[in-house]
Amino acid sequence: MSAAGVKEVSLPTMRARGHRRRRCPLLALLATAMLPLAESLAAGPEGELPSPEAVWEAIKTQHFGSRPIESGEGIITLEAPARAEEPAFTPIHIGLPAQVLSGARQLSRVLLFVDMNPEPLALELRGGYAGLPATFATRVRVERYSHVRAIAETNEGRLHMAEAFVEASGGCSAPPQARAGEGSVGEMRFSSPLGEGKQVQVSIRHPNASGLQRDPWTHDWIPPHFIRSLAVSHAGQLVFHARTGISMSENPTLRFTLPGNVGVAQLQVEAMDSTGELYQQEWRSSPSAEEE
Repeated sequence: MSAAGVKEVSLPTMRARGHRRRRCPLLALLATAMLPLAESLAAGPEGELPSPEAVWEAIKTQHFGSRPIESGEGIITLEAPARAEEPAFTPIHIGLPAQVLSGARQLSRVLLFVDMNPEPLALELRGGYAGLPATFATRVRVERYSHVRAIAETNEGRLHMAEAFVEASGGCSAPPQARAGEGSVGEMRFSSPLGEGKQVQVSIRHPNASGLQRDPWTHDWIPPHFIRSLAVSHAGQLVFHARTGISMSENPTLRFTLPGNVGVAQLQVEAMDSTGELYQQEWRSSPSAEEE
């Protein structure tokens, strides 16, 4: 048993090009309780995967207890491909109707789950002084055929869900596109496509390593190294805060519509990764599409 009370499972190791044998960093994740569902879902026969229904019940209980989850119709929309062409870069789009953002049932947060991923919670989004963005798009890893769910919580605590089913495999364990050390980790790019109002896109150069990948050159396990949180501010006031994890893609990209009277100038982005490294960038003037 690990320090977190999670039963450790022997995973294959391999010797490559003279490198010493190393255990999968997934075990370190288990030991630090980064995968809190593992213990509750480990009751079946060894090697038998839990059913999708059991996984979702465990996720619901962990995050929402016994609270009911209502339909998201008219409250939240979710777009995801039926079959992911690149499981490590599966596009996701969340929409929040204007009447919801400004009406009586205003939202406090949005959560995005990929049920069958090792860490199902991919994103938790909370609005700032002007409320949540009306649209939010990103790319996630999908490890197995899975339901993807976007859940909106109102200020009164009511939950509304939109869902999609995505056929994909290997997104969390897919090898990185760039070799470790290539490029400037934390470098950000910012764009506001012409003719698209207040829609902006922020991209961060970061491996966002899941801890389930092997280096394609050395075949060693790659330690987990990922963005934990990201905050966007305007003129010093918080626009939104996102809590993320290993389900986000390599080089995370966030595309969103600025809420209320927030302008595209004087935007600041602050991101922190799992090593505690802080990355910051500020744009004083409106960016052009060429910066993308």
